[in-house]
Amino acid sequence: MAANRQSGEYWIISVPNEGRDAETVHRTQRQYLQKYCSVTPFQMPPLRVSAVDELMKLNELLTKYDVFAGSVVTKVARSYQEFSENDILPTVDDRSIYKYIPEFVWEKGRNPFTAKLSQISQDIHERFVTTNERLKTMAEKYKQVKQKLTSDQRASEGNLMVCDIQKYVQASDYVTGEYITTMMVVVPKQKKAMFEQHYWCLDQTDEAANIWRREEKVRLQMEEKDRREQEIAEQEEQEEGTEEVKPVAKRSRKAPAKEMAMPQEERDKLEVVCPNSAELLVEEGDFCLYRVVVLKRGVKWFKQICRELRYTVRDFVYKSEEEQGQDEQSRKMLKKDAQDKKKRLVAFCQHSFRDVVEDWLHMKIIRVFVEAVLRYGPPSANLVTTILSVNPGRGAQLNNQLTEMYKHLTSSEMLQSSGDDEAMAMMGTFDLRPYVFIPVMANFE
Repeated sequence: MAANRQSGEYWIISVPNEGRDAETVHRTQRQYLQKYCSVTPFQMPPLRVSAVDELMKLNELLTKYDVFAGSVVTKVARSYQEFSENDILPTVDDRSIYKYIPEFVWEKGRNPFTAKLSQISQDIHERFVTTNERLKTMAEKYKQVKQKLTSDQRASEGNLMVCDIQKYVQASDYVTGEYITTMMVVVPKQKKAMFEQHYWCLDQTDEAANIWRREEKVRLQMEEKDRREQEIAEQEEQEEGTEEVKPVAKRSRKAPAKEMAMPQEERDKLEVVCPNSAELLVEEGDFCLYRVVVLKRGVKWFKQICRELRYTVRDFVYKSEEEQGQDEQSRKMLKKDAQDKKKRLVAFCQHSFRDVVEDWLHMKIIRVFVEAVLRYGPPSANLVTTILSVNPGRGAQLNNQLTEMYKHLTSSEMLQSSGDDEAMAMMGTFDLRPYVFIPVMANFE
């Protein structure tokens, strides 16, 4: 029996009693189905029977409601397992779901027999909508906080290229003033010697000349564009007036920017690094962290030349001990907030699981009832309903046996060509069998 329950597959079936009592029908089912499943009788409550057109409309609606309900039950179960880090599902009325499903009894206090089936179904559906929205909102809020915590953790645990470097910088390391500031540069270990040798004279490198040529090329292109626009404007003015149009004098072409030598005065402007200001703060993994003091007017260019040389300038603002203490306090509060949100989320899933499973099975029973009445006709007292706990991998054989047992219930309409498939699908009976069949798939683990 335990193995059957652990498969998580259940079928709720209904057939007419054909003049026999329910006990006899169930005894026959046990006799022929014991190899494939466990048979548990279900006492169908005296639900209200509506007109046929209302039942057909409700049957179509129930199919959609059931699909949505199943998705919500799955979300609650999976969310509980994910956030509680526990593969064991919550209990339903102090029973495991595998024991609760075959022992399910209609709860008339919450779903009174006197109410219309359409109203009961609508109430159940609305409860599923509410649960789904609350779960979605709570999960999103928790994941946002968790994502922030993960980001902070990565910043503290990553290498020098990505981690928070505040912990490596002392107040004495950070120099700032009216004209100078401090840059934090991450250098690959294999370039350590080269960096220490030329960090203060990067303006003399070929890379500095390359940057200047690229900028000069852009400047010359803009000048050429402005010159052409000016010439066109002058020609248009001459054509509109009475003066003779003067030919435009040819201008001598300048050498392409890529062939131009960088003037010394331009290099002199780029002397922005204070000599002897580089200090190795930490050497960790494949990288080294240096502090370098530069003139504020040269910050942009210093970042450019470092990028050209494959050094990384980290964006950094020194924080006082008081500010660092505030950040640490914020991290602690964020961690506590994440723990609280996770705890509430797990509690919500644990509490909701019982309700959604119970509502889900009520929805299933309504589907069985409506389809059975539509298939076999009233009165509903002539119908026998059973919950089957399917053995693992025996679903196909179970269907074959049930089909053989109830093949005499197959109507001529059920044997028609597939031209009626669309109409059958609208009724939720695309997989039409001689017996009414509604599956319950509870294999969440």
